[in-house]
Amino acid sequence: MKNLKDKESQHDNCYECGISLIKNYNQPGVHTIKDKKGTHYVCCQCAKKVCKPINVTSLGKLLTPQLPPVKTNILLEKLGFQTKVNGEWTATDKGKEYAQEAYSTIGRKSYLTWSVDIIWILK
Repeated sequence: MKNLKDKESQHDNCYECGISLIKNYNQPGVHTIKDKKGTHYVCCQCAKKVCKPINVTSLGKLLTPQLPPVKTNILLEKLGFQTKVNGEWTATDKGKEYAQEAYSTIGRKSYLTWSVDIIWILK
């Protein structure tokens, strides 16, 4: 495996595993991650490992055009990824591949967080 310095200098390779990436990072298969060392590009497989699930607020900000959380939830519902049950969003069978249930410390309600892979489906 290449050392970190080598991986940082190769913009066309995955920052985590070093495999070749397509040059246009806006295409499916390449994710952008930001950390204290800067912006890096990672393949889908590595993104699943290094990118934490995101809430609908963060997900909406990554879409073009950006959407507020309410509209992001409606979009996810219209596309069949979630449904509302007893006032809380629940992943459908289609959405279970991308969603994880999380719990709020305020009000003890559950909510869904989403894998970064859902972005390419929503764009």
